[in-house]
Amino acid sequence: MIRITYFLASIASVSGVRRLLNGDSPYSGRRLTLIDDHSVPPHPQTPRFGAENDNPDAHLVTSMPLLPDGLFKTRHWAGHLAAKEDGSDKKLFYWLFEPGDASAGDEVPLIVWLNGGPGCSSMDGLWLENGPFRLKSGNDGWTIDVNKHSWHNAPAWVLYVDQPVGTGLSFSKKKNWCSDDFMVNRDCERPIFFI
Repeated sequence: MIRITYFLASIASVSGVRRLLNGDSPYSGRRLTLIDDHSVPPHPQTPRFGAENDNPDAHLVTSMPLLPDGLFKTRHWAGHLAAKEDGSDKKLFYWLFEPGDASAGDEVPLIVWLNGGPGCSSMDGLWLENGPFRLKSGNDGWTIDVNKHSWHNAPAWVLYVDQPVGTGLSFSKKKNWCSDDFMVNRDCERPIFFI
């Protein structure tokens, strides 16, 4: 078996991903709170990422506009994670992909992809660099194509997180932005800790 490790990302075990998806947390015996933002009315064709409860099935992406049914069979979850438990309105957007090879076993690494900048959305990495999707222009308009070279096919779990708050799909309704690296680290500490 070939094991691939990427030094540009953080690596953890699949057991951490299972804890994240099951809502189990070693963080002071509390559960991870998964939320959803309802401040922007959804476009009729836009999938609603996230949920108001901590049931991972509520975050499971079952269809996407422009992606033909059955083209991408790998399970993936997306939504918002509360950056803090203190009632702060800071929410980090994530998108998690399971390994492309479901028979890979439990020793598959987790790659955490955080685009740099700061202020560059990790969705750039997902859509333009190492993620499973590519936008494709054709005679009939835009479609989503599958990138066979995606890192989830390594095999690995791959987690993309938009950070710091205010980047990409991560938000703070009160515009409570980070002003230094310490604040960025604090906001990412809790969600990443669950991995």
